Parts: sequence; structure tokens; C-alpha cells
Amino acid sequence: MNFSLQRIRVKGFRGVRGQVTLDFSSVLPGLYFVRGENRESPRYGSNSAGKSTFFSESLIWALTGEVSKSRRTGSAVENRGAASGTEVSVEFLLDGDRHVVSRTRSPNGLFVDGRQCEQRDVEKLLPMTEAVLRKTIVIDQFGEPFLRLRPEAKSQMFTDTLDLDKWLRAADSASEAADAAAKKLQSSKSAQEGCARALAEARDQYEQARDLEEKFEVELEAKIAAAKAALKNARRAANDCRLALDVARSHGTDTDGVLALNDEKSKLRRLQVSARSASADLLTATRELTSLNKRLSLYSGDASTCPECGQLVNEEHVRNKHAELKKDVATAKANLADAAGASEDASEAVSKSEKKIEKLEQGQKAALELLAVIAAAAEKSIAADRESNRLSQELDKLADQDNPHKRQCDGLETRIKKLRAEQKQLKVACDQLEADAEVAKFWVRGFREIRLEQIDAALLELEVASNRHAEALGLEDWRIAFATERETKKGTITHGFTASIYPPGEDDAISLDTYSGGGEANRWQHAVTFALSEVLLSRAGLVTDFEVVDEPTTHLSPEGIDDLLSCLSDRARELNRRIFLIDHSSLSYGSFDGVISVVKTKDRGSYIDDDGGVLPPSGRERVTLDAA
Repeated sequence: MNFSLQRIRVKGFRGVRGQVTLDFSSVLPGLYFVRGENRESPRYGSNSAGKSTFFSESLIWALTGEVSKSRRTGSAVENRGAASGTEVSVEFLLDGDRHVVSRTRSPNGLFVDGRQCEQRDVEKLLPMTEAVLRKTIVIDQFGEPFLRLRPEAKSQMFTDTLDLDKWLRAADSASEAADAAAKKLQSSKSAQEGCARALAEARDQYEQARDLEEKFEVELEAKIAAAKAALKNARRAANDCRLALDVARSHGTDTDGVLALNDEKSKLRRLQVSARSASADLLTATRELTSLNKRLSLYSGDASTCPECGQLVNEEHVRNKHAELKKDVATAKANLADAAGASEDASEAVSKSEKKIEKLEQGQKAALELLAVIAAAAEKSIAADRESNRLSQELDKLADQDNPHKRQCDGLETRIKKLRAEQKQLKVACDQLEADAEVAKFWVRGFREIRLEQIDAALLELEVASNRHAEALGLEDWRIAFATERETKKGTITHGFTASIYPPGEDDAISLDTYSGGGEANRWQHAVTFALSEVLLSRAGLVTDFEVVDEPTTHLSPEGIDDLLSCLSDRARELNRRIFLIDHSSLSYGSFDGVISVVKTKDRGSYIDDDGGVLPPSGRERVTLDAA
């Protein structure tokens, strides 16, 4: 990703009261000196003129919302004397595409290409944190030099820039996958054990059911054999009974006499019914006559009242009633005589029939005895046939009877097959889960090792670049080596980020603190700082043609400053980069490709002085930046 800064528009930001636009679009690669003049407070010299405000603080605040001396974006950025609110807009090219990031204060706002957004949208567009920006594009005077950082801070800078935590996240994810696979494996093993217990229980039940099935079959076979034998005997007995019946029937009988006797008995029963009916009629006629005679006697004398209802009647009524009753009595006597005759005739007929039956029975006694024998034989034959049929049906039922234990055995066989299949599936699942757990454990370690390898590779680049810059800064035959963090046996990270300095001809490392600040130590700080910028940008995939170096000459000797300027000039040429060196010292302009003057006055605040530029000795044109 190619990053090319085009313009910075600053309005009401810190010492800037109005609006100032810094146009870098026509600035050629090279080393440029940014000097300052504080006309508002002349005793400050070039300090507090606004050099860092224009070239570092405004850029970082627009892109990250943070400033070097305060994390609060209130009074740290606002200019109280400004006519309107605070705003910084940064225009840049990313792989040739133009983008503008604008941040405002009072009111607060953040915009990317004119659309209001949040900080994460800026970070997606330009993935650089504030800490990394201050070690790459803007190398400012406020941050702690890399070599002075604590090991944790050094590691964190690499971690943030190289996104190394993704490997820790991947390791954590793999660890979670291993734990999940282990839990599933434990669950599957428990299920496998349960399946094995169920299978053993089903096998025991099957053996018991098989024993019961075989026992039932033996008992059923015995019952069928007994039933067949009983049926055979019953059929033999039924055949014997039929033979006996045939023998009895073969002796013959007086069928006519028997029929006559039976007819006479039937006739006797009818006569007995008629005799009982005639006797009942005679009794009814006798009662009727007695009742009529009693009523007739009531009408024998004179009476003025009715003897039956008690009402007043005349004599004629009595005479008529008496004559009517006499007729009824005569009729009743005739009916009584007829009933008595009928009853006597019926009794006589019954008597004659009984005598005839007695005579017929005496003549058919032998025949009746033979009939009784035949009847008994027939009844026995029928009973034998019924028993034979019953035994035949019982045998059919036994033959059709299902073995209940066979159904149980079949069900258990099906269950055993299912349990075996389930056991096989669980074993396959357990084997797969064990393999998954082992793979996940492998990647837990692998991802952590990849992270460490990434750091080692980046540090090797840093080491090579630092030694190269150290030589350019006058540290010939010196050497620096870096050691990085390592993982402990417990899986945690130990921060062993150290830098070892080897002077010429020395095999043992010497602490950087033993060297003077204006000599070797400061040169090493610059060498590592420039190398770190290159490594971080390379690892972040960012190529930039813009760099700011703020106050790098502090504590350097004149010889050190010359070496620094020569190194930065070569750096600008080799990297095809526009490098802006901000410094309060009066530096030789012959080392620069251009000079920018930042002036601060009481009336205007900080601004770019178009007329105060200095022509470099080479005769090249002075760099100017538009001011509004």
C-alpha cells in the first residue's frame, strides 16, 4: 500500500488561529529543514513557534484523535483565540486513490471523504496506531526512544504493527477447539461405556430369553404329543361307540308297536287336557246356577225397593226381573247338565286310553329296553365324537400357538444389532475426536511458534537495518543484536526483548547506559529508530514518501549532527522520500534540499512564512508551502 501525503489544512489548532494549508503535492523527494521563529516570545527563540504543530501533531490528531502531551482532545488542541472551531484535514493518496480525513472540535466530528464516520473506519483505511505513526511516518521528540522502552512496550509495538496477536487468538481458538474436542471426547467415551453396558445387559437378556424359548418349545412339543395321543384314543373310542350303536341297531325293533304306543301316549295327553277343561266348565256352570238361584230368591216376595241396588221400584219391575231370572236359571241348569255329561265323557275317554297304553307297554317292554340300549349307545357315540372334535381343536391351537419368548429374542437381537452399530459409530467418533484434539493441540503450539518466528524475522530485519544505519551515523564496526520474547513451559509469554551493543573488537555486550548521551548512545538511538521505521512500515505493508523527524539533534555533537544530516539525506535519496527535519538549532542549510520557516506572532499565531525561506547553497529553488 503506497501512502503519499498531499496536503494538511490546519484551522484553529493549537497555535494556529486562522487557517493554514500545507501543500506537499509539488515537493520533490529530499531532505527539508523546518526551522521556527517565535516572534511572540523572542526569548524562546525557535521553540513554541508551531513547527511540530504543523508537521506532526496536526497529522497525528487528524488520523488518530490523539496528541503527544495529552490523551484528552479538548484544550490540548483548541486555540482559544480562533474565530471558529478547530479542524484539521489530511489529504493523501493510497495506491493512487485520493482520500481526505477531517477531524473537528467544537463541534466534534470525524469524516472520511466527506462521510461522517468513526475511528475504526479510519483505521480500516490506514491501519496504523498512534504509537506506530510516531515511530514510522512521524518520528517525534516526545515519545520514548525505542531502545529506552520497557520490554513489554517493545513487544507491544511489534504486536500491534504486525498484528501478531492474531496468532495468539488463533492459538486460543485452537485451545478452545482442543478443549471442546476433549469435552466431546469425554462425552462420547461416557456414551461408549453406557452403550457397552447396555450391550452386555441385552446379551444377558437374550441368553435368558433363548433358554425360555427353548424350554417353551420342548414343553409345547410335549403338549402336542400328548394331545395327539389323546386325540388318537378319542377317535378310537368314538369309532368303538359307532360300532356298538350299529350292533344295537342291527338287532331290530317292533317299530309299529312302538309307534302305536307313542301315538296313544300323545292321544292320552290331549284327552287329559280335554278332561281338565270339561271339569273346569262343569265347575263354572255349577257356580253360575248357584248365583242365579240366590238372586231369584231375592225377588220372591213383594218389595218396594230393588234388592240389588236399593232404589225404589214398582211391582211390575219386580215381576219382570223375577221372570227374567227364572229363564236364566233354566238355561243354567241345561248348561250344567251338558257340562256334567262332557266331563263324564272326557273322564271315561282318559280311562280307556290309560288302559290301552298299559296294554301296549306290556306288549312292547323288550322293544323299549332295546331302544334304551340304542339311545345310550347313540349318546355315548355323540359324546365320543364331541371329545374327539374338542381334542382336534385343542391340537390345532397348540400347533398354531406362537412362542412369546421368540418375539422377545427377535426384539433383543434387533437391539443388539443397533447397539453394536452405535458402539461402532461412537468408536469412530472417539477416534476422530482424539485426532481433532491432537491436531488442535499441535496448532496451539504451532500458532505460538509462528508468532515467535514472525517476531524473530522482524527483529532480524531490525538488526540488519540498525547496523546499516549505525555505520551511516559514524558507528563503524559496531554491532547491535536483539533477543525477543519466548514462551514458557506453562504456555505463557516471557518478555525478554533486549538489545545488546557490541563495540568494535569486543565479544561481550555492553549496556547502552554506559555510553554518553551525545555520543554513541544517541547515535544508536537514531540508528534503531530509523531502522524500526523501515521494519514497521514494511511489516505493515505501507510504503510512504513522507517522513517527519522532530528534534533529532538533541545531545548530538557537531560531528554527530553532520553524520545525522548526511544519513538522512542518503535516506531520502535511497527511499525516494520527502523527509522534513524539525529542529530548533541553527543547522547548516547546505545539507538540505529546502527550508520551511514557521513563524509565530501575537496577531496571527503560527503560520508558514513564505518570505522567510532560505535558498540552499546548491541554487535549487526554495520550498514554499501555501499559507492562508
